Amino acid sequence: MRDAGRGAVPVPPADERRPRRARRVRSGIWTALAGHGLAVALPLLPAILTDDPGPVFAIGGVAAQLLLAAFVVALGIARTVRRDGAGGVGLAIGWLAGAPVAAIAGLFVLAALAI
Repeated sequence: MRDAGRGAVPVPPADERRPRRARRVRSGIWTALAGHGLAVALPLLPAILTDDPGPVFAIGGVAAQLLLAAFVVALGIARTVRRDGAGGVGLAIGWLAGAPVAAIAGLFVLAALAI
């Protein structure tokens, strides 16, 4: 037990905390990877609706990735402040792992739009 200033608070054993932390890390990773998927897919709609889809998709894709980066940083900070550092770490890992994949996927989509 530890004293939190309001009385004794039971702390779960380390064996019980690890699976919960691992789940929160995985949740953060999947959240960031899903964000990359949306950041690649959402700019397709305005690109398809225009006469020159390449530049529209490229600008929309870069803007979506920048918004995703800002969202990941803000959500990571919010989770860390709420004492869920594992979720913030998962978001950072997911964003870093998904950035190169999203860039390659974006280039393939851009090439497909050019055809």
